[in-house]
Amino acid sequence: HDGQVVENFTIPLFHGGAISGRVFDAHGDPVDMAQVRALRVSRGGRSTMAGQMQSNDLGEFRIPRLQPGRYIIQVRPQVPQSFFSPDPSVIELPLAQPLPTYYPSALALSQATPVTVNRGETLTGIDLTLAEGTPTLVTGTVLRPDGQPAGNGSITARVIGSEANVGFDSGGGTGIRPGGEFRLTLPPGEYALEAQLSTRQGPGPYGPDDQLFGTTRISVGGGGVENVTITVGRGATAS
Repeated sequence: HDGQVVENFTIPLFHGGAISGRVFDAHGDPVDMAQVRALRVSRGGRSTMAGQMQSNDLGEFRIPRLQPGRYIIQVRPQVPQSFFSPDPSVIELPLAQPLPTYYPSALALSQATPVTVNRGETLTGIDLTLAEGTPTLVTGTVLRPDGQPAGNGSITARVIGSEANVGFDSGGGTGIRPGGEFRLTLPPGEYALEAQLSTRQGPGPYGPDDQLFGTTRISVGGGGVENVTITVGRGATAS
């Protein structure tokens, strides 16, 4: 009520829970600097990120300050940098490497096994072995609006689908070579390849015609080579 004073109001507090464990590769060796995320599963089945930590040189991780509930553990190893062979005509297929994995060793969010954290509990021994596979080498060409190859710029691979909603939002990126060519390696999944390049020479604010954008969607399996073409154009304008 108006003017009412409430005294002796008590708010109970409790320590947050934690999840700890280790990350190993397919050969049983600890994985350093892997990104480990705890995804809280709601009653409706939707997952939201609740905490994250990087594994140390022993593969150990500990994610603190967790509320009671069910969690999915999601691990992504370091994304290897794309590189070019000195001879552009030589296409070197990527070797087998660790892939983004869900506890205990699943490639898809739908196949993950949740773990339960009680109030104030530290859940230990959540060890995870990264799945291993051969990523796909994606090659392609970026074209300007007039059909000529782009001479500079960058390509970003953005994860789409359920994995993107819980943190696996980037599959990596690379530069666009002279002649509009690009190469990058991607693990299995659904991606939007986004090209961006500048037509401006020198410093200063960008105008509506100074940057060009393009995107295409690809579905990546395991291994092999995929060739794509991206045509860029002017971006949208909001006023």
